[in-house]
Amino acid sequence: MKGVSECCGQIRGAVWRALGKNRLSGSLLGLSLLAACVQPALASGPDSINLGALLPLTGNAGYIGEEARTGLNLFLAQYDKRRGAEGLPAINAIYVDSQADARAGFEGYQLLSTRYHPQIVFLTYTNVAKAAAPQAKRDHAAMLNMTQGAVTLLGQNFTSLLPAYTTQAEIDFSEARNLGVHKVSVIYENSEAFVVLAKNIQKQYCPDNGCQVVASEQLPAGATEVDAQVTGALAAKPDAVVLIGIAPQLIPVARELQAENFHGQILGFTDMREVVTRGDGKLIEGAIYPNLKIDAASPAIQALDSAYQAQYGHPPTQNALISYEAGQVIEATLLGLKARHLPLTGDNFVVVQKSIQIPTILGEIHFLPDGRVAEPMQLIQVRDGKATVRREIPVAALGG
Repeated sequence: MKGVSECCGQIRGAVWRALGKNRLSGSLLGLSLLAACVQPALASGPDSINLGALLPLTGNAGYIGEEARTGLNLFLAQYDKRRGAEGLPAINAIYVDSQADARAGFEGYQLLSTRYHPQIVFLTYTNVAKAAAPQAKRDHAAMLNMTQGAVTLLGQNFTSLLPAYTTQAEIDFSEARNLGVHKVSVIYENSEAFVVLAKNIQKQYCPDNGCQVVASEQLPAGATEVDAQVTGALAAKPDAVVLIGIAPQLIPVARELQAENFHGQILGFTDMREVVTRGDGKLIEGAIYPNLKIDAASPAIQALDSAYQAQYGHPPTQNALISYEAGQVIEATLLGLKARHLPLTGDNFVVVQKSIQIPTILGEIHFLPDGRVAEPMQLIQVRDGKATVRREIPVAALGG
């Protein structure tokens, strides 16, 4: 396995490259930018393929990309030891920093497309996916999205590893109805997907389940001072507060809600797992959110946990688990292509991926014809300081 890291900087078109696990320090940035101009691109062939990884490696969402990289790298290291026996090609992983930004994501995909010609691209963030979509369709690249399934609307070549926010909203608000929630305040991060989700909650998901949005507060990107938004949300005396965003944005909000002694429900999405576990190491009482069904007692999870601990010194985060699972999806699909004697192209990859059920560390995953993912989930509730399973969410409830 060859690992290549490409990171898009503030300067348009500026990239630097590192092989394997080595990472360039800031002091070497100038030299590395020059070096990137003369280093040859990796070529795929019969014995190797190029996997583009378009992830946020810097900025407010940088932790997501870094955690994803660790999970994918661990998978690739294990894959490289067994691929010979399976008759599978080596995987050249090329990491490009999308900065969770549409323009940087567009430029990052252009870099991947013109320099590396990847058959498969692993990515996250809806705005990045939308920016890359036109060229990705022309390239017939298989686009495997790390998170929300809304990107599957971009074309048949897009698949996703988590149900869309819309599906999660349906789960959340059906539960809100069961809990007798009537008044809801929404606090959301100012990014495209979250703004759309907040609007849909107000117009559809809340009214459809017998509640109304009584306050809607937007968090500026990167904001750490959130007193005004929390005060505005609580002034409407809601039964529940819905938090929409990534962990760095929501942790200060959760802390402020606790400081204000809010005793209603806190509804969230899969991102909430990181919020409830990162905020001062304390779980957020009352939080309810959908999450991947993770069986911590399974031999597969325990083996991965042990390997990850040995490599990185701490248990794998959810972002790392999803990225490791993405590697398993890729391997299973490559085996499917081999069994059918099909050449690896982006189109063939997507067809086979959608026609097989794939065993992973998180359970069997099945990609539906429209690109959505069917994989069991759980609704988690924090009660008396413990994260407990409120109910199971079967595949059928996710469209499978």
